[in-house]
Amino acid sequence: MRRTVWMLIVAALVTAGCSSPEESRERTELVLKRQPIVVIDGQPVAVDLDGDGRETVTLDASGSTDVDGAVVNYRWSMGLEDLGRQPTYTGEFEVGEQVITITITDDDDLKDVQTVVVRVLEPYTSTETSPVIDLWSGFSMHTGDGVGERWFNIAGNVADPDGISMLTWSFNGVFVDSLNLGPDNRRLVRAGDFLIDIPRDWLEVGTNTVEVVATDNRAEITTALISITGEDDSPPAFPVTIDWNTQPVDGLVEVVDGGWFVDGGELVLAEEYQGYDRLLAIGDVGWTEFDVRTWVVLDAIADSVGPFSNTPGLGLLLRWNGHNDSVAPGSQPEAGFRPDGGLTPTPYGAFPFYTFDPIDNSGLFEMQNHRSTVISSDDSLQIRRGVKYELRADAQVVVGGTVYRAKLWQSGLPEPDEWAVAYVAGTGDFEARSGSVVLVAHEVAARFGPVTISSMADADRLTVTEVNALRATLG
Repeated sequence: MRRTVWMLIVAALVTAGCSSPEESRERTELVLKRQPIVVIDGQPVAVDLDGDGRETVTLDASGSTDVDGAVVNYRWSMGLEDLGRQPTYTGEFEVGEQVITITITDDDDLKDVQTVVVRVLEPYTSTETSPVIDLWSGFSMHTGDGVGERWFNIAGNVADPDGISMLTWSFNGVFVDSLNLGPDNRRLVRAGDFLIDIPRDWLEVGTNTVEVVATDNRAEITTALISITGEDDSPPAFPVTIDWNTQPVDGLVEVVDGGWFVDGGELVLAEEYQGYDRLLAIGDVGWTEFDVRTWVVLDAIADSVGPFSNTPGLGLLLRWNGHNDSVAPGSQPEAGFRPDGGLTPTPYGAFPFYTFDPIDNSGLFEMQNHRSTVISSDDSLQIRRGVKYELRADAQVVVGGTVYRAKLWQSGLPEPDEWAVAYVAGTGDFEARSGSVVLVAHEVAARFGPVTISSMADADRLTVTEVNALRATLG
């Protein structure tokens, strides 16, 4: 419990007129002064990613307050060593824990003293016989521009010949929960797969740390630390152009599921990572209208799919908000993709999806609504492996709802004038009102090209008459 110090000031003012005591007056004033309060912003935790045994950490006490005056002096110290006299202090700290003291003084010479434990952690600690933790996005991640969904995901796999008895995670030094291990026939595809759903509003600007601890059946332990840099999450302005020659799979884009990587200017989901809903989000959950363009190449189709996977395919999720608890209640990680009655934002608005028949691999381009119901379809194009296809979709706000459209054609050929599939959503039934754009590779291995997401052009907008006609056509 913080101890509040009060200063009592007694002021005696004596006014003498004549010598008569009755004409003398004494007044006493009591003034109570409150001490300042130290406020440390951010988490004084860093991960030694380069392995040199030291990391730079900034301590920030500029948010310290004094309700009846002003903070006039700051003093950072470690033991008897004076470190600095500014509101912030930046220094190099060795791996381990160091105790730093911050003393602030206000204009009444009252003080507050607090200690801060600076932790510099090794990213990976293990033995020759302890579990192996594979982090698909590495030990360092960034939130980047925009909020791609209501979760921030960390995916990976853990393995040990003796078997895993427990896998747990902590956030910024506080234990959170245990993690489920795959397979679960949904997002956790293979034995040992795990996935962490971090609520996005937990992430602070600056350094956040996630600790994953794996224990095998012989009580051997491996610890992995992920450093997540929280950055300005303002929505990126249109147009958003992603060139995979320069854009890493981190920051502006967010991996939801799968081991995506960049190779030769292409975004790749390789066969070793293919499985249920391999997703990568781009943009912001606040987007309402947009036009998205990319190209895609099918490399392989999974030989078999789980009982909840339906059919393999690839496409886009429009107005993505993140998984909820609707489909597999109580699951970890969350696996729901339908409305949950308004408890959380509906996961997506529409889903243009090219799906393959599991028997003969013939294809069908579909537009599914927010409840996974097929609204329209087109079988005029049959995708072949190794061939590049252009993919375009848009979302337009109209009176009474939203129009979603999509088209797909072979690269090198003219873009079709007509949209292949469409859906006119209403404003009820918990439709998603906004969301990001997601690249989808479901039970397939695929490559995506550069992505451009723009504002809708006036020439592409539908009139009220056209919207009504489309609504009537789709039923």
